[in-house]
Amino acid sequence: MIEPAYIRYDYDPDNEKGKLHPLYHLDLHYSQYSTFKIGLFDKIAGDFFEDIHNVKTDCIFIEH
Repeated sequence: MIEPAYIRYDYDPDNEKGKLHPLYHLDLHYSQYSTFKIGLFDKIAGDFFEDIHNVKTDCIFIEH
């Protein structure tokens, strides 16, 4: 059994469609079979992107 471990930070002005496809977003487990997208209100810094992958730092929480 294989578990995908894919996350991509995307800035996508060509496909932006408001809340349906935000300008800034994270794509998780991107494949033709399934994908998860988390919209972001603004761009993120490179150190933040690295931090969310670091299991030795505090977790990031999503507020809904």
